[in-house]
Amino acid sequence: MERKLFIFFFVLFICSCSKEETGDIEESDSVETVFNENTVVLNERQINAIVTVDGGVLSFENTIEGKDLPSIGQILFTSEKSKHLPYGFLGRVTQITEEAGRYKVETEPAPLDAVFDRLVIKESVDLVPATRVSVRKDEDGFFCMEQPITFEQNSASVTGTASLGFKLDIHIDINNRAHKPPYGYIILQSKVSGDLNFSLSTEKRLELRHPIGNEIPLSASLSNIVISPVLQLYGIVEGEGEISVDAGMTYAKKTIGAIEYKDGIWSGNARDWNGGNDDFGFKTTAGISLNGGFFAGIATAIELRLFNNENMKIAIEPKFGLNETGNFVIDLVDTDLFRKNKDSKIKAGLGIKIGAKVDAQIFGEGAEFPIWDKSFFERESYLFPAFENKNIKIDKDRKSVSADYSVGRDLLFGAVVGVALYKGNQVDSYSKPVNYFLNENFSNPLTCSFDNLQDDVEYTLCPYVMWGDSFYPGEPRHTFTLKNEESSGLVGHWIEVHSQGYYHSFSNPENNEEWDMDIDNGSEYIFFSDGTVIDIYDKPEEAPASSVVGSWQLSENKLILKFEENGDYEQLVPFVNVVELNESMLILDSYSKNGNYEAYEKDTFIKVTQ
Repeated sequence: MERKLFIFFFVLFICSCSKEETGDIEESDSVETVFNENTVVLNERQINAIVTVDGGVLSFENTIEGKDLPSIGQILFTSEKSKHLPYGFLGRVTQITEEAGRYKVETEPAPLDAVFDRLVIKESVDLVPATRVSVRKDEDGFFCMEQPITFEQNSASVTGTASLGFKLDIHIDINNRAHKPPYGYIILQSKVSGDLNFSLSTEKRLELRHPIGNEIPLSASLSNIVISPVLQLYGIVEGEGEISVDAGMTYAKKTIGAIEYKDGIWSGNARDWNGGNDDFGFKTTAGISLNGGFFAGIATAIELRLFNNENMKIAIEPKFGLNETGNFVIDLVDTDLFRKNKDSKIKAGLGIKIGAKVDAQIFGEGAEFPIWDKSFFERESYLFPAFENKNIKIDKDRKSVSADYSVGRDLLFGAVVGVALYKGNQVDSYSKPVNYFLNENFSNPLTCSFDNLQDDVEYTLCPYVMWGDSFYPGEPRHTFTLKNEESSGLVGHWIEVHSQGYYHSFSNPENNEEWDMDIDNGSEYIFFSDGTVIDIYDKPEEAPASSVVGSWQLSENKLILKFEENGDYEQLVPFVNVVELNESMLILDSYSKNGNYEAYEKDTFIKVTQ
C-alpha cells in the first residue's frame, strides 16, 4: 500500500494533470489485451520455421505453409522467447524475397499503438544485474552493485568506486477503440553513492565522455512486451576556463526522474528524494587553479530496448558529479598571494543532471531532452581566511607588542595560521602555527605577543597563512616603531604655515621657480606614537580632504617617511631633515639633485593643540 501511494503522488507531481486529461490507468490484469488487425502473433509453426535472425530480418524455411508465411504490411509480434528469438520480436514486414531455398522477411520497427488496439501495463521492477556482479539489498530495497571507476582521457581522469541501485516503474495505456491517444510514463528511481577522485587540467573548453567498462545487462520482466534493460557507465568531464584541479568527493544521493508521453509529446521531470542518508564531502589540494568551472563524475545510462531492437530504445541518463566554479589562478611561489587572492573562493556541490532520449518507433516522434540540472550541498569555500584586528597593544616601557585577531570563513583546504612580526622586509619572529580549516571548529581569538623590541626600528605586525612549507603574509598589516625621547616630541598634529625653496631645471630653465610665502590652510601631518603618520595634503573648500597613511622613523634629526601606495609603503625621498623641533614648532627641509634638476624646500609647521 505504501508503494502504491508513493507512485500515485509521484505521478501527480510528474504529470500535473487530471483524470479527464489522461484517463485512468487501469490495473494490467483487469484489461484484456487487444491486438491491431494488422498484427500477427507468431504461432509455434512460424517460430519453428525461423532459421536465422539478423536484426530485423527473419529467414524462414521454404517448407513453411503458405498460410503461415507473413505478408507485406503485417506486424509480426511475439513476447515468447525462443532459440532464435531470445528477446521476442516486433517488426512491420516491408519486403519478402526467396533466395537460397529460404524466405527472407525484412521488417522495420512498429510503434506500440500500431501493434495494440488496447494495452495496459502498470508494473514495477527492480533492475538487478543479470550477470555475476556483486549485489546487496539495502535498507530501502534497492539491489545495489559496487563498481570500480577508472576513466582517463587526455588531461582528465576520474577514479574511485560507486554503488548503484535502480528501480523502474512502467505505465502504458493504449486505447485505440476509444479513440484516445496513447499515454504512458516511466519512472526511474536511482540510489547512488561513491568515493571519486578527479584530476583535470585545461586552458580552454573541454567536453569528454567515455564508456567505463562494458554494458551491464539488467533483468526485468513485463507482461505483453519484452524489454532488455542495460546499464552503461560513462566518465564525464565538462569544463571551461583556466583549470588545474586535483580534487575528490564522497556522496550519497537518491533521485527520481520520469518521462511522460502525452498528447503526442514526450516530456520529463525529476525531483529530489531525501531518505535521510544523503551526504556529500569535498576535498582538494593547495595546487588548485580554477578560473572558470567544471563538472566531473559519472553517467549511469539506463537504456530500455524493446524486444532488444537497437532502433526501439528509451534511455534515461542520470549524471552525478562534482560541480565547481572559481575565480582565481594560483602561483604558489608568489609571496603576495594573499593580497591578490584574499577574497578568492570556490563554490562546490554535488551536481545531478538527468537527460532522456526516446526513439521515434516507440510512440509518435522521437525526442531527446534534458530533465534536470541541479546542484546539492552547495557551499562556498575560500582560499584564505579573513582576519580582523581586534586589539593591538604596544608597550614602549616593556618593549613588547601583543595582538588579538578574529579568524573567519570556511577554507577550501586546511591551512595553519599565526601572526608574524617583520623587521623591515624580513620576518623577525612568528607565533606558534595553529591548524585552521572550518570556522566552526576554530577557537577565536588568534593571539600573539612579541618581546625585546628595539627602539627606532620599523616593525610590521600581520597574520600569516601556511600551506605545507609555503608561507604567505596576510592582512591587515600594522606598521609601528618604538620611539625614543628624541622622537616623542614629534608625536602630534602639525599644520603647515610657511614654505620657502626653489626648483631649478637644467634642461627647461623656463620652469625654474623660487618661493618664500606664508600658507593658509596648508597641508598637515599627524604623527602617532606607534610609528604611523597621516599626510593630509589636499584640502579643497567644498570637498573632503585627501590623505594618505604611512609610517615614520626619526633618528639623529633625520625623518624617514613612507606612504602607502597600492598596498605597499613607498619611501618618496631618502629622508627629511628636522631643522627645529619644540613644543609648538616643527621645521623640516629637504634637498635633492639629479641630472635633470636641483630642488630645495623648507617648511614650517605649528602644532595643533586642540
